[in-house]
Amino acid sequence: MFRTAALILIIAGATSAHAAFEFSPIISKLAPSGPEASTTFNVSNSGDNKIPIQVTIVARDPDETGKEVYAENEDISDMFRIFPAQMVLNPKETRAIRVSYVGTPKLKSELAFRIIAEELPVDVTDPKKVYKKAVANVSIAIKYVGSLYVTPPGAKSEMLLEAQPVDQEVPVTGGKTAGKGKVTTVTEKVLVLTVTNKGSTHEIIRKPILKLQSLADKSEIVLQGAELPTLANLNILAGKTRKFILTWPKTLPVGPLKASFEVAKE
Repeated sequence: MFRTAALILIIAGATSAHAAFEFSPIISKLAPSGPEASTTFNVSNSGDNKIPIQVTIVARDPDETGKEVYAENEDISDMFRIFPAQMVLNPKETRAIRVSYVGTPKLKSELAFRIIAEELPVDVTDPKKVYKKAVANVSIAIKYVGSLYVTPPGAKSEMLLEAQPVDQEVPVTGGKTAGKGKVTTVTEKVLVLTVTNKGSTHEIIRKPILKLQSLADKSEIVLQGAELPTLANLNILAGKTRKFILTWPKTLPVGPLKASFEVAKE
């Protein structure tokens, strides 16, 4: 299964034995109300040192390139109850973390969040001592960034694809016009794909198949697998749009075209 999550290691430049913890599950889905509005995450310390850990939930709002910026705010805090949100894990200890959605139960579309479990810059020998920067007695700080969805009943995805030829300036070194060692630019035609999820839940496009037909001579090509590396396992959230630039296919005449999009069966 494709996991929209990250494990981030922050090197602090120390030589002491580092603690290690695991957080699971990485992906979880909640209902807006009822028993399924709560779930449990597990955090385990497999190391020999105590680990101070904090769990937070932030809004997920990617731009058209997929870049996400996470920011905590009071509105998000009011939507969830996390217990415990902070803890100190003893060596070889496993703890359960209960997360409950307590926001409005009347949702028209799925809400997408990131759940983040990370080591705190706290000296566990003196819990009141908090460092603003990475401390020397922590050699590796671990951060898990997972996906958390609150999905209303009956939510469905609805994918819309648009394809458009666009002129793009490409840097070129050397050449007749630039001269040896000089850099200039040439204009080449590229294919800009815009994929929009107009539905009410996210969709992961695991094995995309892109069909392109020239409106000039009706010729058609099919791109899939390794030909579409940027689209494979693409996760498009409800109401969000992603844009991609592909090299213009050599066997397709440059100009207006018709595009269709489907997903191969598993």
